[in-house]
Amino acid sequence: MHTATHALLAVAGLSSLASAFTNTEVKFFMRKNIDPIVVPGQYTSHMHSFFGSDSVNVNMSSSADLREGCSTARNPNDLSVYWIPTMYHVEGDKRTPIEPVSFFAYYGFDQDTPEIPFPENLSLLAGNAEAKSADDLIDGSDVTWLCQGQKFDAGGKAHSQFPQSTCSTSLQAVLWFPDCVDPTDLSRVAYSKPNGRKCPDGLTSMPQLRFSIRWDTRKAIPSGWSGEPPIELASGGSESFHGDFVNGWLPEAGENMVKAIFNTREWQPVDGPNGKAKAGSICKRASRDVDPDNGTDDYEESLRLMEGGGAAPAPAPAEPVEEPVAESTPTPEATPVETPAEEEEESYEEPVESPVESIAAEQPVAEDPTPTTAAAPVETTASLEPAQPTATSPSTCARKRKARRAARALRKRNMMKQTLA
Repeated sequence: MHTATHALLAVAGLSSLASAFTNTEVKFFMRKNIDPIVVPGQYTSHMHSFFGSDSVNVNMSSSADLREGCSTARNPNDLSVYWIPTMYHVEGDKRTPIEPVSFFAYYGFDQDTPEIPFPENLSLLAGNAEAKSADDLIDGSDVTWLCQGQKFDAGGKAHSQFPQSTCSTSLQAVLWFPDCVDPTDLSRVAYSKPNGRKCPDGLTSMPQLRFSIRWDTRKAIPSGWSGEPPIELASGGSESFHGDFVNGWLPEAGENMVKAIFNTREWQPVDGPNGKAKAGSICKRASRDVDPDNGTDDYEESLRLMEGGGAAPAPAPAEPVEEPVAESTPTPEATPVETPAEEEEESYEEPVESPVESIAAEQPVAEDPTPTTAAAPVETTASLEPAQPTATSPSTCARKRKARRAARALRKRNMMKQTLA
């Protein structure tokens, strides 16, 4: 579709071209300076906010990898991962993150039936993180900012710029992803042609993914704004908004998504092996960062890592095995080198969830004719059982603990030197 058409649909919430769609709400679970698609293996990305499968890490994940994790998607058959640049409230040199209160992944079927579901291991990008103006935008991604449910008003500026006055509702962003792919070469993707949804030669049509995201800027910025808003993205200005996606849908649900076009209703449930479309996560624990010891969720630290290069650390060398001390030749206990006490790892505090609200600027969602009550997942924190102690003398245990602390402190200092070099 043309940019103007997408913008009008986002504002009006109407689509005469869309014959069916499905969506799922996906909760935020992690903020981190990684981008497995753009800079795999490096902790040098600008900050991103993550939604979906918590199996995501600094390296590129396969569809099978993502299905091993816990997902924050309401549809239990969606184990995909989604991420966007983190939004910040700017107060001088201070940056305070503002996380979305609502993130919906929409999957649309415009006019023609998609030919195939999302291929296994498919990854997609939308938008341009380097964009400085509307001229830098990717045609088809159609970055759109607006106040939720209100007439678009950017002070005469483009839809890709932040509104120039305080939103009385929520600030919303909409972003479209490519809908054509070469199943034999997943790096070849494109947007379909505006008229008739035809893919370029050699590419096959698939459902079109669209992000619809809301931030409660009234709560984050109570004083509001007039003119340029005091907000920015980790990637820069409003035009730099972009999104990433790695497919983790269960294959059976992916097939059901394509078949949904044949139903006459607009909103279609996509069920699968893990349950009904609105059943909620099947996990019994909260989603979490699977690599908490590397990277950062701190803005200033992320800038330092970007400047210094943040390659994933090499595996730590095996700790030396102490030779047993013969009783007949006792030796005095060595005094370990003084090192700073190891800091406790901070526990991540989840944002307070707001009630699920209907999206005023989107099409109304028709209910499943046989609705099921969405059972909220029981979230428990996973715990690790401590290793059973071996029959070792107290003095030997103490020496081992001190040696391990010294080794860890040394590794941390070496990593910090590499970061600041």
